[in-house]
Amino acid sequence: MRPNVRGLVAPVTILLFAVILVTPLLQQRMTCSDDGAFGIHKALGLELALDLGHWFPRWSPHMAHGFGYPLYNFYAPLGSYLLTGLHKLGLIYPAALHSAFALSIAFAGLAVYGLVKPWWGTRAGIAAGVVYLTSPYLAFNILFRGALAETLALVWVPLILWSVDRALRRRQPRRMALAALFFAGLVYTHNTTALVASPLVIAYSLLLSWELKNMRVLVYAALILLGGTMLSAHFWIPALAEHRLVQTEQLLSPPIFTYYTNFLTPSELLALPTATLTHLLNPSPPKALGAIAAGLAMAGAATI
Repeated sequence: MRPNVRGLVAPVTILLFAVILVTPLLQQRMTCSDDGAFGIHKALGLELALDLGHWFPRWSPHMAHGFGYPLYNFYAPLGSYLLTGLHKLGLIYPAALHSAFALSIAFAGLAVYGLVKPWWGTRAGIAAGVVYLTSPYLAFNILFRGALAETLALVWVPLILWSVDRALRRRQPRRMALAALFFAGLVYTHNTTALVASPLVIAYSLLLSWELKNMRVLVYAALILLGGTMLSAHFWIPALAEHRLVQTEQLLSPPIFTYYTNFLTPSELLALPTATLTHLLNPSPPKALGAIAAGLAMAGAATI
């Protein structure tokens, strides 16, 4: 087999798994999810603002029954831009939403493959990519929650780690700029995931610094995070400066948007798989790690 053809085997394998996983999205009606329709409403409001010449709107004048709503003063907009772009290419919005989810599945697997391959080889990269794109949480975000922003954010995280790894190992300005751009993309995509991923990037940088025996790696990592933060300043500076005008505290209502109502008991966390009642309207599956997944994780840890 020619080297250039052999190099395509791994990504094609991951894409074939992605094709299998997107089959629930290949239908003429929308999946019944919590936020799918709302994601379309947000994208439509963004498209109307773009048609009026507002390329980076913070106010969505057509929401809230025409009274307007400061949506993008607190909600990261990149997922809506993606949905609007797919609609502009000719897809109706439900098809655009399903296409965005399908692209997220495929790129999530490819991103993890690219991250893992330099560490442990092609086979490990394929395994990691397939495990990531078949993860229950990704399916839960897509099929039950319809959370486009968070689904897209799960693509950015491995891309950031991959680009940070390459940038810190070679310390070239263009690689550092790419890593900063990816981090800014995450901030523009999903606020919470950006906060969660930042300590992960710092921990990864500490690991590389220890591996390379070079403390200056941490300085370059700080420059990458600072650069990404500055590139996304158009979003987060108004979000912080004007948060008192938005009344975001009204979002923190139990039981959904408060952290203390979302903890699971040990029995719930390690529950066995249960059959979903598909005849119910948008049934909620148990939010559990699962005894099977936990057992496989412990077996993998023991093997390592």
